[in-house]
Amino acid sequence: MKKSFMSALAALSLVACVQEEVVNVPQTDAITFAQVAIDNATRAAVDPSTTTASINAFKVWGFMDEPSGLVFDGEEVQKSGNTWTYANIQYWAPEHTYYFAALSPVNGANWTLDTAGANEYGAGKVAFTNVDGTEDLIYAATKVNTPAYDELKLGNMEPVKFQFNHLLSKIKFTFTNGFLTDNVSVEVNNIKMTVPKTGEIDLAVENWWDNDDWTLGTETVDLAFGNVASLASGKSDECANERLTIPTSADQEYAIEFEVVLYMGDKEALRTTKTSSVTGVAIEMGKAYNFTAEINPDNLDLSAIEFDVVEVKAWEEPAIDVEHPIVAMLNDEPYSSLQSAIDAATAADNTIFLVANVKENVTISQTADINLVIDGQEHTYQGTMRVSGRSAGTSPETLTIKNIDFVNYTADPSIDQYWGTANQTRYGHNITIANCTFTMAGAAEHTAVAIDLYQPYNITVTDVEVTGAASLLQSKGGHDGISVSNVKITDCKNGIGFGTHDGTVSVTGAELDVLGYGIRVDGTQGDLQVKDVNIKALRPIIVRKITANSKNKVTISGTNTITPGDYYHVVFTAGDDDVAYIAPAADNYELVCSDALKVYPANMSEWVNNQADLESLLAAETPAVTLGNGNFDNIKILNDGTTITGSEGTVVGCINLNGKNNVTLKNIEFDASKALMNYDGGGTARQYANIISGDQSKNKKGSRNLVIDGCTFTGQFTNGGAAISFADRNRTSGQSGDITIKNCTFNTTGAYYDIYGYYSGYGSLIIENNTFKSAPQGRAIYLGRYQSSTPVVVKGNTFENDATIEDAVYLQDHSSYGVSLEATSNTFAD
Repeated sequence: MKKSFMSALAALSLVACVQEEVVNVPQTDAITFAQVAIDNATRAAVDPSTTTASINAFKVWGFMDEPSGLVFDGEEVQKSGNTWTYANIQYWAPEHTYYFAALSPVNGANWTLDTAGANEYGAGKVAFTNVDGTEDLIYAATKVNTPAYDELKLGNMEPVKFQFNHLLSKIKFTFTNGFLTDNVSVEVNNIKMTVPKTGEIDLAVENWWDNDDWTLGTETVDLAFGNVASLASGKSDECANERLTIPTSADQEYAIEFEVVLYMGDKEALRTTKTSSVTGVAIEMGKAYNFTAEINPDNLDLSAIEFDVVEVKAWEEPAIDVEHPIVAMLNDEPYSSLQSAIDAATAADNTIFLVANVKENVTISQTADINLVIDGQEHTYQGTMRVSGRSAGTSPETLTIKNIDFVNYTADPSIDQYWGTANQTRYGHNITIANCTFTMAGAAEHTAVAIDLYQPYNITVTDVEVTGAASLLQSKGGHDGISVSNVKITDCKNGIGFGTHDGTVSVTGAELDVLGYGIRVDGTQGDLQVKDVNIKALRPIIVRKITANSKNKVTISGTNTITPGDYYHVVFTAGDDDVAYIAPAADNYELVCSDALKVYPANMSEWVNNQADLESLLAAETPAVTLGNGNFDNIKILNDGTTITGSEGTVVGCINLNGKNNVTLKNIEFDASKALMNYDGGGTARQYANIISGDQSKNKKGSRNLVIDGCTFTGQFTNGGAAISFADRNRTSGQSGDITIKNCTFNTTGAYYDIYGYYSGYGSLIIENNTFKSAPQGRAIYLGRYQSSTPVVVKGNTFENDATIEDAVYLQDHSSYGVSLEATSNTFAD
């Protein structure tokens, strides 16, 4: 049966009084205070509570006979040596009853006292905020009866004595190592407990100390108890810190969390975070509690290690010398090295089976009439397989390498491991590498190539996975028939590199997630075929170093590419791949592609990443422009019929429609802090808007047939403004109108409005399916003196902060200008 971590809960009441220390004072009729006493108990951990020795100030309230006879109203009394002093000296009167109450601490206290209900029982209601469990709250109350005048004037009055009591409760934790083996030690770290943060108690009731009646707030605070040092088996220790909390009733639930670190010897075996919930325990005022828990295998969900004898095998004689174990089999003959098995291959077909993991370098010489298969049977191979093809590209012999897990870690000192690759071939031909994995780590990580080919012929790589390599494949000077299919390349520097080749190379059914390029081809007379491939790379597909003598054809279908870099999915460049692209002559490359990919230079005119290129395209009357990853401050529309589309990473400051018509803006993120600055009628600079159609200066023509779709408005306006503004005082020049704003999100701060229209209203205005998260200073949508015979349509929108704004939609002087509103299917938070 599993045991709860809070297996034992001990409530230890700290009620041992420290003996009162009374200091003699001069004989006087002035009211003085004696040395105080506080209930405390000794302990070992860091104790945040106030003690008789540590208290140095308190505040006192007091009245004579009834509350209206006010004597002290929060007077601060300070310790000075062995006496207690205060500033506004008060005096005893004969034959009266005085009631006193005191609270501490004074400096930095997180309590307040409401004395409206003060009476002979107490000072009133105390409200307390627990910041981190390190501040105590102590309280004392007493009364004094004065004698007749003759006896009083003899100076017989003693100082007022306060016995302070803790209004809070104190908590600590004790943990025990419940493992029964000496080699297991336990640490407990970052112990915390969630308790009420605020509370209030009425001290002006009879026998208040018995009521223990705190009223709790809804907020909570996490108290940090520190750590418990390493515990040997069977040992117990308590947490580094004690903490103070507001008393609670038994129906309060406490959430407890801590980290357990388990060591076996000096080795860390387990690190886990545990939580526990404690209920049914009343935390009473003035008492200290010790929560105890045992860390044992049950509550860590650990299973014991058990042993069972299955069989004792009979003695066997080794097949060969034990110093040279069998690693390979060829034609039912055992070999102690892979190289010896390769060398033993004869004419016709030969299959070598690995029967153990291999650590050696081998050389495979492709010899006429010898067909060779190396089947790893899922064993690992650490080393380099060098293949020599004898420059015999048309020779029919074959080589198959399959079912091997290649590992290329830091070089093993027992082998002379070649640097850089798991497979190296020179003039290799008719080679198939199938169902293999390549894992590069240590010195080989991101430096070793899995398959390195030089002038290969007829190469097939299929059903291969590679991790941590410089690349899966590098082919230099290749010839016809290089095929890569059903491969997975992850966490590699690059993917597949084809050098110059004069035939067809293909990549089919592949998954590539790499840092640099996905598929790279050097300028060539060959063809690249890419089909059903998913590529995530900085440069997904690139043909580089294209010359005037090259004729590079790339055929792509069913391919998805993701790139966080320059946003070109396919690049043809006369330069290298890691510098600025150089567009080659059109006769030197050809792309056949059925996918919607972004290509350089085929569609570079509509895909830009910087302000200068954008301005050039707009000036050249480009009808459609896609913005890449970059910041675009101020954009001025120069031609009618312009469409600007944003993408991930696009940030725009302002688009000035400049009186142009038939403009579409889609999927653009606008930053309010970069919105265009303008000047009002008084010449004062103010932040204007992210999208501007006309203005209020009477000299800017508005735009018609405007669509704003799927845009996001974020950031802060520093001096007012609006996300979208269309205004046209000079109505003779044409008004802004026929505007659709849809699927947008408004989430700015500091704006006057999200959408602002003034002296406009040509044709329709449709505002639909937008989300308004902003809290503008005025209205979300403001239309001033807007005139149109077509109703303004506001539908399907969500207003999340409408409780903090003046209006969601406001039409100024709508009756004078003849505009009506159709508002349907909108959602309001309040």
